[in-house]
Amino acid sequence: MHQPAIIDIKNPCYCPSLPAAAYLQAIRQSVLLGTTYRRGSLFDAFARMLGESGSGSAADDMGSVNFKYDSDHDWIVGVNLGNRRRGAVNQRGLPKRIPLPSVTNSPSTAIDEFTLSEHPPNLQSTLVNEQGGKRKRDSSSSDVEDAPAPKYAKSILVAHDSSFELEVEHEKVNFDVTGSPTLNNPSKPHDNGYAPGLFELASLEEVLTRVLALLPGIRLEERLGEIHDLTIQKMADFLAENGYMNHHILNSFRRTDVTSLSLVASLFDEDGLNICGQEVIEVFGKPFSFQHLTELSFGGSRVEDFHLVHIHHLPKLSTLNLNNTGIGNEAIYLLVPLKKTLKRLSVATNPDVTSVSAPALLLLVNLDFLSILDTGVDMVGLRTLAGTIFEESRNIDIEIPYACEAYIDNLQSMYLVDVQPPLIDCPDACSSLNVSALKKNLAAHAEKNPSISTAGARGDMIARLQEILTRRKLDLIVAQMLLGGV
Repeated sequence: MHQPAIIDIKNPCYCPSLPAAAYLQAIRQSVLLGTTYRRGSLFDAFARMLGESGSGSAADDMGSVNFKYDSDHDWIVGVNLGNRRRGAVNQRGLPKRIPLPSVTNSPSTAIDEFTLSEHPPNLQSTLVNEQGGKRKRDSSSSDVEDAPAPKYAKSILVAHDSSFELEVEHEKVNFDVTGSPTLNNPSKPHDNGYAPGLFELASLEEVLTRVLALLPGIRLEERLGEIHDLTIQKMADFLAENGYMNHHILNSFRRTDVTSLSLVASLFDEDGLNICGQEVIEVFGKPFSFQHLTELSFGGSRVEDFHLVHIHHLPKLSTLNLNNTGIGNEAIYLLVPLKKTLKRLSVATNPDVTSVSAPALLLLVNLDFLSILDTGVDMVGLRTLAGTIFEESRNIDIEIPYACEAYIDNLQSMYLVDVQPPLIDCPDACSSLNVSALKKNLAAHAEKNPSISTAGARGDMIARLQEILTRRKLDLIVAQMLLGGV
């Protein structure tokens, strides 16, 4: 059997799919049929070469010499590679006589060498004997490995195993975050290249001059002069109440000691004519803005959920009013970065705020007031809030939706509220009761709510009683929150 074909990925023209021995045998048979060629032609030279090397019968030839493909020393058509690289060329530029490899097992092969000096093309064939008799290429010359592979020849695979080195440089990264000692201390310059003057508060004269230049023609200077003991805070309140607080005016108050801002009138959508509302909110996101602001109100204006990312870096914001702004659950999650400072939050009259926002509200650990009035939060979310608040002993005042308040007022019709021994009120004790005790407890609650079933397997009754007692426990906590007892 012949060896499988070897594919040279660097030379697509090289495809030794047919062994040299089989190819030469087919050519030899066609030559022996008596075909004649013009004297001096390439085919005539090749026919005489085959006749000399293949003298004898075909059976003796195949039986005495075993040919196989040699991947290292391939036969090359049209190039005498060995002589060309060793410089074995005569004065006419033609190859000299080339010795053939000896074939020990073939008595009929008596030709040791042949010459193709009469014919311009160079021919070379490498015949390999299984006993190791093969023609070797001269590797002493340095130009052999450097020369490119001839056409149809197998290229030499070269693997570069040299390693490489990586250079790692460590650089210090400075972050501008809320709570940084550098930001909280205006006397120290920041490392990011900001000038020390950036931390200095703007004076009343500077802010007034800029505001008058931005709002000409409305007798603003005369109207502000009527305010007794005018301060920056009073000027900001006057501009905000009259709807003059656009993004240019608000930008003038960035480096002031303003502590309270209400942007309801400035952001109010007057028949769709307010087209700069988003730009107003974006001013809060500029670096080192409103470092003393503690109260902020957007109530009654349109606010997109993602706009709240611009108030993340207000370091002292403790009160936030988002009533009737059209926000949803995403906005509540975007308020989590304010959990260290935010104490009072109102998201009332936003139906898109549902019980899904309960986990985010619980992350605002410093809240002492929360209004979810007229929102989509139901008793499921309210129980989640109440359970965590009770376990962590928080003190918080909550305004809940009217539907939840009506449910709390009607607890007597849901289950037995005032549980007395021998009945149990702890959900964890249900699994220790027998069937008779379980039915007795369920029957007591069924007297208040006929929809409660007292039948079923013991496991079903345990699960049913546990659900009733757990809901009762959390509902009572919600009721205590309404009374301010939690």
